[in-house]
Amino acid sequence: MNNLLISCIIIVFWIPSGCRAKYRIPNLEFEVFKPSGLKVSLPAETGVELFAFHAKVNQPILQIEPGDISQDVKKSVNGKFTYFNPDVMLQKGDVLNYWVFVQHNRFGYRKDEQIWIVNEISSNNETQDSVLKDLCIGNTIGNYTFKENFIDAKTWLIEEYIPGDPDWQFNIYKNSPDIIEVKNGVLHIKPKLQLENARIDLNLTKNCTRHGKECSRSYLSIWNPPIVSGQLRSVQSFCFANVTIKAKLPIGDYVYPEIYLEDVSNPRRRILIAFSRGNMNYERNGVDEGGKRLLGGPYINMKKPDKISGNSALRSYSSREHIGTYWHVFHMSWTPVELKLYIDDLLYGEYDSETLQREGFNKNLLMKLVIGIAAGGPYEFPDQYTSSGIKKPYNLSRDAIKQFVNNQDLWKNTWSADTQLQVEYVYINAV
Repeated sequence: MNNLLISCIIIVFWIPSGCRAKYRIPNLEFEVFKPSGLKVSLPAETGVELFAFHAKVNQPILQIEPGDISQDVKKSVNGKFTYFNPDVMLQKGDVLNYWVFVQHNRFGYRKDEQIWIVNEISSNNETQDSVLKDLCIGNTIGNYTFKENFIDAKTWLIEEYIPGDPDWQFNIYKNSPDIIEVKNGVLHIKPKLQLENARIDLNLTKNCTRHGKECSRSYLSIWNPPIVSGQLRSVQSFCFANVTIKAKLPIGDYVYPEIYLEDVSNPRRRILIAFSRGNMNYERNGVDEGGKRLLGGPYINMKKPDKISGNSALRSYSSREHIGTYWHVFHMSWTPVELKLYIDDLLYGEYDSETLQREGFNKNLLMKLVIGIAAGGPYEFPDQYTSSGIKKPYNLSRDAIKQFVNNQDLWKNTWSADTQLQVEYVYINAV
């Protein structure tokens, strides 16, 4: 068997011209909206299974670079695979440098070093609203379990990056088997302390799922994150939906679960499905904001130092024991006129249409589900609190990570086998 034939058989992500591929990526359709919005479409020819678009505005883009504008589209609507971002702001003369990947009948095809120039901008808001509505309708995602003891790459992106704004967690995310594993049908995400990271340059460029500063960070006077953790993000986006997750939340000082919906076009816009601090208690003035309290709902005031405890829009449920002591089923039902939150079939929070409208959650928003575990950060653990009688080991300052590391004896011994997020299943059904 000659070498060319072998390459035709084993290469999945790129088809050499000598393989006589029948499929050719057609020209894309572009539409720009005023004041913001970008729509890019690929004809849904028979056999097309995935359309990936990656671009940068007025800057060159490398062949393997994610770009500032990027998304994988796995479903066709009205005869097209469509990428749409309502928040991209473009003006006449702007240049989109992009590359495209298309999966056709299980083979991959690319177009690199492509250019498109903005010559026309539409001011028809009804068209833009119609595009988003079409992308949302019928986006029934599915029911996902981990019974096969692996993480399906078609369903989940395993993140690898250094988080920054808006959360600034004290951890990095890595796709590593000692952090993320599936065992006996259960997903386990278990953070670990890696102190040497705090005072060295961090470089995740090789496998980074983001770009720029989220892939590498130099060590300067501000220490780098000393904890390695894990995070999954749904590949497919959706809008209004019922989301059900069976999970066991983490226990351990200054860790917290990440189970929320995140707006594709604006990561500051979120809906918490299950949030509970890992601390057994976290008290100030006789009020306990620790792990016996579950929080959920629209996530606003992202930059407020006390953004979780001080967010009046969130709903809460109180337990006699830490929420992470037992397995629970967390459920969120979100429609244009109401949002409801449940724990084990108990309704503990709801929002009416007026509240959703005020917070901007009454309209079609392309969302993705995030599942992970994070540590520390300037916002989730406000100052002036004590944990089991011990003062918080860091404060809101540029030396926060340094303080956190130097005072590790105040929190490290609370980490145990329960300092992990465990997930049995995830059900997502669009409404």
